[in-house]
Amino acid sequence: MTALDREYDIGLLAQGLGVAGGESLPVAAILNHCRTKVSDWMSRAAQVKTLADLERIVCENLHVVIEEIWTEDDLRRLVAKYVKQGEFGFANLANEFDDGTFGTLYERLRADGRSRDRYVAFIDCRTPAKASRRVFTRWHEIAHAMTLYLWRVRRLFMVRWSLEMGGWCWRAECGRCQL
Repeated sequence: MTALDREYDIGLLAQGLGVAGGESLPVAAILNHCRTKVSDWMSRAAQVKTLADLERIVCENLHVVIEEIWTEDDLRRLVAKYVKQGEFGFANLANEFDDGTFGTLYERLRADGRSRDRYVAFIDCRTPAKASRRVFTRWHEIAHAMTLYLWRVRRLFMVRWSLEMGGWCWRAECGRCQL
Protein backbone atom coordinates (compact mmCIF):
# COMPACT_ATOMS: atom_id res chain seq x y z
CA MET A 1 0.00 0.00 0.00
CA THR A 2 1.38 3.39 -1.00
CA ALA A 3 1.03 6.65 0.92
CA LEU A 4 -1.49 7.76 -1.70
CA ASP A 5 -3.62 4.67 -1.05
CA ARG A 6 -3.81 5.71 2.60
CA GLU A 7 -5.09 9.23 1.82
CA TYR A 8 -8.59 9.80 3.16
CA ASP A 9 -9.73 11.67 0.03
CA ILE A 10 -8.54 8.81 -2.20
CA GLY A 11 -10.65 6.38 -0.18
CA LEU A 12 -13.67 8.65 -0.50
CA LEU A 13 -13.10 8.97 -4.22
CA ALA A 14 -12.91 5.19 -4.62
CA GLN A 15 -16.11 4.84 -2.58
CA GLY A 16 -17.88 7.49 -4.63
CA LEU A 17 -16.90 5.78 -7.87
CA GLY A 18 -18.14 2.48 -6.49
CA VAL A 19 -14.74 0.79 -6.70
CA ALA A 20 -13.74 0.65 -3.03
CA GLY A 21 -13.15 -2.66 -1.32
CA GLY A 22 -12.38 -5.90 -3.06
CA GLU A 23 -8.82 -6.97 -3.69
CA SER A 24 -7.60 -3.76 -5.34
CA LEU A 25 -6.02 -0.90 -3.46
CA PRO A 26 -7.86 2.42 -3.91
CA VAL A 27 -5.46 4.00 -6.41
CA ALA A 28 -5.33 0.85 -8.56
CA ALA A 29 -9.12 0.55 -8.43
CA ILE A 30 -9.60 4.18 -9.51
CA LEU A 31 -7.11 3.82 -12.36
CA ASN A 32 -8.74 0.57 -13.48
CA HIS A 33 -12.15 2.26 -13.39
CA CYS A 34 -10.89 5.04 -15.67
CA ARG A 35 -9.10 2.62 -18.03
CA THR A 36 -12.25 0.49 -18.31
CA LYS A 37 -14.38 3.52 -19.18
CA VAL A 38 -11.96 4.73 -21.85
CA SER A 39 -11.55 1.23 -23.32
CA ASP A 40 -15.31 0.88 -23.58
CA TRP A 41 -15.66 4.23 -25.32
CA MET A 42 -12.83 3.41 -27.72
CA SER A 43 -14.35 0.04 -28.59
CA ARG A 44 -17.55 1.78 -29.71
CA ALA A 45 -15.79 4.58 -31.59
CA ALA A 46 -14.56 4.72 -35.12
CA GLN A 47 -10.83 4.55 -35.61
CA VAL A 48 -8.66 6.23 -33.02
CA LYS A 49 -5.44 7.25 -34.74
CA THR A 50 -4.26 10.29 -32.82
CA LEU A 51 -4.22 11.72 -29.34
CA ALA A 52 -6.70 14.33 -30.62
CA ASP A 53 -9.08 11.49 -31.61
CA LEU A 54 -8.79 9.97 -28.15
CA GLU A 55 -9.37 13.33 -26.46
CA ARG A 56 -12.44 13.99 -28.61
CA ILE A 57 -13.97 10.59 -27.77
CA VAL A 58 -13.31 10.96 -24.04
CA CYS A 59 -14.63 14.53 -23.94
CA GLU A 60 -17.77 13.58 -25.88
CA ASN A 61 -18.53 10.80 -23.41
CA LEU A 62 -17.84 13.00 -20.39
CA HIS A 63 -19.78 15.96 -21.87
CA VAL A 64 -16.67 18.14 -21.55
CA VAL A 65 -15.77 21.04 -23.80
CA ILE A 66 -12.26 22.45 -23.61
CA GLU A 67 -11.72 26.18 -24.02
CA GLU A 68 -8.17 27.50 -24.37
CA ILE A 69 -7.37 31.01 -23.22
CA TRP A 70 -4.48 32.53 -25.15
CA THR A 71 -5.18 36.25 -24.59
CA GLU A 72 -7.04 38.55 -22.24
CA ASP A 73 -9.55 39.03 -25.08
CA ASP A 74 -10.14 35.24 -25.14
CA LEU A 75 -10.81 35.33 -21.40
CA ARG A 76 -13.30 38.21 -21.70
CA ARG A 77 -15.02 36.54 -24.69
CA LEU A 78 -15.40 33.22 -22.86
CA VAL A 79 -16.74 34.84 -19.70
CA ALA A 80 -19.27 36.79 -21.78
CA LYS A 81 -20.24 33.66 -23.74
CA TYR A 82 -21.13 31.61 -20.67
CA VAL A 83 -22.62 34.44 -18.62
CA LYS A 84 -24.90 35.18 -21.59
CA GLN A 85 -26.09 31.55 -21.28
CA GLY A 86 -27.02 32.21 -17.65
CA GLU A 87 -23.88 30.69 -16.12
CA PHE A 88 -23.23 33.57 -13.75
CA GLY A 89 -20.58 31.69 -11.76
CA PHE A 90 -18.39 31.85 -14.85
CA ALA A 91 -18.01 35.60 -14.24
CA ASN A 92 -15.40 34.62 -11.64
CA LEU A 93 -13.21 32.84 -14.19
CA ALA A 94 -10.63 35.65 -14.34
CA ASN A 95 -9.99 35.15 -10.62
CA GLU A 96 -9.28 31.42 -11.04
CA PHE A 97 -5.91 31.78 -12.69
CA ASP A 98 -2.74 32.69 -10.84
CA ASP A 99 0.86 31.75 -11.58
CA GLY A 100 0.30 28.20 -10.34
CA THR A 101 -3.14 27.52 -11.84
CA PHE A 102 -3.03 26.23 -15.40
CA GLY A 103 -6.62 25.04 -15.81
CA THR A 104 -9.96 24.73 -14.09
CA LEU A 105 -13.11 22.71 -14.60
CA TYR A 106 -16.54 24.29 -14.29
CA GLU A 107 -19.91 22.58 -14.30
CA ARG A 108 -22.65 24.37 -16.19
CA LEU A 109 -25.62 24.68 -13.87
CA ARG A 110 -28.01 25.45 -16.74
CA ALA A 111 -27.02 22.38 -18.76
CA ASP A 112 -28.94 19.15 -18.54
CA GLY A 113 -27.35 15.70 -18.22
CA ARG A 114 -27.17 15.25 -21.98
CA SER A 115 -25.68 18.62 -22.88
CA ARG A 116 -22.51 18.31 -24.89
CA ASP A 117 -20.93 21.01 -22.74
CA ARG A 118 -22.15 20.14 -19.27
CA TYR A 119 -18.57 20.63 -18.08
CA VAL A 120 -16.18 23.26 -19.40
CA ALA A 121 -12.43 22.92 -18.93
CA PHE A 122 -10.66 26.26 -19.22
CA ILE A 123 -6.96 26.00 -20.09
CA ASP A 124 -4.79 29.06 -19.44
CA CYS A 125 -2.21 29.42 -22.23
CA ARG A 126 -1.39 33.10 -21.69
CA THR A 127 2.24 32.61 -20.66
CA PRO A 128 4.93 30.57 -22.39
CA ALA A 129 5.20 28.25 -19.35
CA LYS A 130 1.46 27.59 -19.34
CA ALA A 131 1.22 27.26 -23.12
CA SER A 132 3.99 24.65 -23.13
CA ARG A 133 1.98 22.52 -20.67
CA ARG A 134 -1.41 22.94 -22.31
CA VAL A 135 -1.77 19.32 -23.48
CA PHE A 136 -0.95 18.03 -20.00
CA THR A 137 -3.39 20.55 -18.49
CA ARG A 138 -6.14 19.49 -20.90
CA TRP A 139 -5.74 15.85 -19.76
CA HIS A 140 -5.46 16.91 -16.12
CA GLU A 141 -8.87 18.59 -16.32
CA ILE A 142 -10.27 15.58 -18.21
CA ALA A 143 -9.06 13.40 -15.33
CA HIS A 144 -11.03 15.59 -12.92
CA ALA A 145 -14.13 15.09 -15.06
CA MET A 146 -13.55 11.32 -15.22
CA THR A 147 -13.55 11.07 -11.45
CA LEU A 148 -16.70 13.06 -10.80
CA TYR A 149 -19.47 11.07 -9.19
CA LEU A 150 -22.79 11.50 -7.43
CA TRP A 151 -23.58 15.08 -6.49
CA ARG A 152 -24.21 14.36 -2.81
CA VAL A 153 -20.88 12.56 -2.48
CA ARG A 154 -19.00 15.05 -4.66
CA ARG A 155 -20.01 17.83 -2.29
CA LEU A 156 -17.38 16.51 0.12
CA PHE A 157 -14.73 17.83 -2.27
CA MET A 158 -16.38 21.17 -2.99
CA VAL A 159 -16.27 24.59 -1.59
CA ARG A 160 -19.51 26.31 -2.50
CA TRP A 161 -19.39 29.93 -3.43
CA SER A 162 -22.45 32.06 -2.87
CA LEU A 163 -25.60 30.93 -4.65
CA GLU A 164 -25.60 34.19 -6.58
CA MET A 165 -22.20 33.33 -8.09
CA GLY A 166 -23.23 29.74 -8.79
CA GLY A 167 -19.64 28.50 -9.04
CA TRP A 168 -17.67 25.86 -7.19
CA CYS A 169 -14.28 24.34 -6.79
CA TRP A 170 -14.13 20.68 -5.91
CA ARG A 171 -10.37 20.28 -6.21
CA ALA A 172 -9.20 19.68 -2.66
CA GLU A 173 -5.61 19.74 -3.88
CA CYS A 174 -5.79 23.20 -5.43
CA GLY A 175 -4.51 24.82 -2.26
CA ARG A 176 -6.99 27.68 -2.26
CA CYS A 177 -9.93 25.60 -1.08
CA GLN A 178 -10.53 25.33 2.62
CA LEU A 179 -12.52 22.21 3.36
